[in-house]
Amino acid sequence: MRADIQSLRGYAILIVVLFHAGLSYFPGGYLGVDIFFVISGFLITNLITKQIKEKTFSFREFYFRRAKRLLPAAYVTFVLSAVAALFLLTSQELIEFSQQLIGAVTFTANMVLWRQGTYFGVESSLKPLLHVWSLSIEEQYYFLLPAVLVVIPSRYWQRAMLFACLLSLLVCVAFYYIQTGAAFYLFPARAWELCIGSLGAGIYKKNAVIKLSRILLLPALATIVCLTLKPFGGMHPGIDSLSVCLGTLIIILSDFQRAFSNFPARILGWFGDISYSLYLVHWPLFAFVYNTWLDEVKAPLILRIFCVGVSICVAYLQYKFVEYPIHKASFKFSKRLTIVGAAVSVAVMAISLLLRNYDAKLNAEYIYARRGNTGLGPACAFKKNFSVLPECETTDNPDILMWGDSYTMHLIPGVDATKGDHSIIQATKYVCGPLMGVAPMGAFVGSEHTAHWAQTCLEFNNSVLNYLEKNKSIKTVVLSSVFIQYLSVDKFDLLTMNNEVVDKDFLSHRDAAKNAIKNTIDKIRSLGKKVVIVAPPPDLGLDEGRCVERLERNMLRFGGLTDCVFMRRDSDKKMASVYSFLADVSTLNNVSVIKFDDYLDVNGKIIPSIDNQNIFIANGHLSYSGSVYLAKKMDLVNRIFQLAR
Repeated sequence: MRADIQSLRGYAILIVVLFHAGLSYFPGGYLGVDIFFVISGFLITNLITKQIKEKTFSFREFYFRRAKRLLPAAYVTFVLSAVAALFLLTSQELIEFSQQLIGAVTFTANMVLWRQGTYFGVESSLKPLLHVWSLSIEEQYYFLLPAVLVVIPSRYWQRAMLFACLLSLLVCVAFYYIQTGAAFYLFPARAWELCIGSLGAGIYKKNAVIKLSRILLLPALATIVCLTLKPFGGMHPGIDSLSVCLGTLIIILSDFQRAFSNFPARILGWFGDISYSLYLVHWPLFAFVYNTWLDEVKAPLILRIFCVGVSICVAYLQYKFVEYPIHKASFKFSKRLTIVGAAVSVAVMAISLLLRNYDAKLNAEYIYARRGNTGLGPACAFKKNFSVLPECETTDNPDILMWGDSYTMHLIPGVDATKGDHSIIQATKYVCGPLMGVAPMGAFVGSEHTAHWAQTCLEFNNSVLNYLEKNKSIKTVVLSSVFIQYLSVDKFDLLTMNNEVVDKDFLSHRDAAKNAIKNTIDKIRSLGKKVVIVAPPPDLGLDEGRCVERLERNMLRFGGLTDCVFMRRDSDKKMASVYSFLADVSTLNNVSVIKFDDYLDVNGKIIPSIDNQNIFIANGHLSYSGSVYLAKKMDLVNRIFQLAR
């Protein structure tokens, strides 16, 4: 194997592992996957085209070699992960793992994970097979590529690859603006990266290409290293991925082996040798640690570094005793081996069913208790403009409008249970607070809250106001949000109605948010309706629902919050910017702000489970039962009418 390619593989896997370890020095470590895609596209295309030209290509032999190369180490990892999952994962995480396992064996994990959420979301750190999405994409490419190259005459290969590459790039951009998770996970949006490698295989060894590539070698190396340390961010896959892919291709095409013969390159080459096993084993280890670590911090640095070391050791052992011996073994395709391989695959998938049915009744109870609180129902979490839906109002003539994001949704079961003769209608959209004229826009890589999404938030709030203007039955409007998305400068930008981005500093964000919520309140009052604000509950960034389940089931727990109880002063510190913002809003607009803190405070502590009621689910949201419990305890509906003005 070429030293340059092995060094690239080594560098790619190291930056991926260090990124997953949460080391801030490698914020662009996720780009290691893009390096792997180009290498895979190059090597597999080079192999297939050579065999086709020599008339030695066989589909049967090709897929058998792929299975022999990839499946043994993968299945060992999957089975050991399944055993660990049985003891370390809580109900919802175990069910999702069983789905991931099916996807991993069938090489459809990217589609499974796409349905389970975003790669860059907090919940992704709990998925032990999150990383196999990229293996699935590579295998999907390996499945299609041979057929394409066999069917298309060789003189059209480059044109076909170029067309596929450009088409996939267009699909990637389109998917990003429609649904960012699809652009990240789905094959049509990522195939262009492998196609770049395939295009390189078609021009490899041409003198002009080698000369140009060697001239660009140092800039290519610098580009890859610099983007690892300081990515542009924003759309992903985007300009970062494209730059890294082209840099990788230049290095491969330069074929300058002397540049990779020094000691550091040989170290990278060793990591390149074990890169597949290291890719397989490192993330499950991190994910299981993150599942058992109960604290606002993911895990201490020393523990994450320890996990890196353990991953390297385990990967080496798997490479030496499983991956390498089987890969290099002399046995060839046979019907008996095919049957054995199929039987093993079925057996691994059967483990998924065993996990799904293990203690199914208890798991179902916890899944139900921890289910997402969408208020009157999932249909009421609007994706576009607000409209009157029968399932999102309790009568045809509601007198209370609940307006805001998921922190409005979680109030509604309690309001509904204690509303008496009143009636409610729900106007809610995830992350979109009831602030007229300004919307949050994700400033972190892979955010689903793009500029397009921010526009839908602005339009949604306008549509709610239009409803209020036409509706005479609404007397009181309840506004609620977590509000932090409008104040967190490092994670969100703010987009205005004029498509302008608010200056990226805390004071500018706070002032824009104050003006926006004042605008909302003024317009509501101008229609002759009263308004009140409900603040988000205390929060310390802990998934309280998962924590309580681990506590009640006596599962392994580490960290500073193993009893799931946190101090109110710590929550107040974390929520300080939101509480300060709401205090200013209350004073400037003569509007009341209802808070839950006093009703959850037990001797200065926030207790997640009271009177056998699980109060919280994830991210400081109230569970269905918690919402009803608190609404009754604090007489929420009467309080709303007393304080609305």
